[in-house]
Amino acid sequence: MPGRDISFMNKGIYHIYNRTLDRAPIFNDSFLCSIFLERLSYYLPTHTYIKYSLFHKMKNNYLYLASNTKGTHKHVDLLAYCIMPNHFHLLVKQNNDNGVSKYLSQVMNSFTKYYNIQNERNGSLFHSPFKCVEIRSDEQLLHVSRYIHLNPYTASIVQKKEEIALYPWSSFSAYINGHPTNVPLDIQHILSYFQYKREWYSDFVINNSEYQKRLHRKSK
Repeated sequence: MPGRDISFMNKGIYHIYNRTLDRAPIFNDSFLCSIFLERLSYYLPTHTYIKYSLFHKMKNNYLYLASNTKGTHKHVDLLAYCIMPNHFHLLVKQNNDNGVSKYLSQVMNSFTKYYNIQNERNGSLFHSPFKCVEIRSDEQLLHVSRYIHLNPYTASIVQKKEEIALYPWSSFSAYINGHPTNVPLDIQHILSYFQYKREWYSDFVINNSEYQKRLHRKSK
């Protein structure tokens, strides 16, 4: 897999992923998943209007961010995400120069700082640099979005494919059920390939679940 030797282009779409050092399962903790999602939200805008400490203490901080990212310039548009026990996947579209790098740097540095303080440790938490694959076709875009959303089932965290949408740390439920998400998402970009029909996208993902799991088993 390619690393950070990619030249990020505005309007380019990228699959970003990274793993914790020593594969530490830090995201087995639902509270830490929430903290990570909070940072995915907070650092989307190129300019923030309140300090992070104040944002974190706000009772309705996600509602604040959702309303204040509308019409504002963002480093990236977040198309899909999934947080797994020891890694994460993001599908992003860059909006401004160095947007992907700035966004990921802010998110990971902030989360690492929080984690280190809470656990009285020092040093990196994730591998550096983060991994990245450039999306070069519509077919690849749809495949990667499906791959990201199937991760919990592929890894047998979710046992039944009918329950993939119940996994709380993925954007899949926002796609197929319209459930509000704590992270401002652009789901319309991918849904446009399915005439904005959520059930078509759901079928596209679910119908490939067993095949993806078999490939995962063979790769081990």
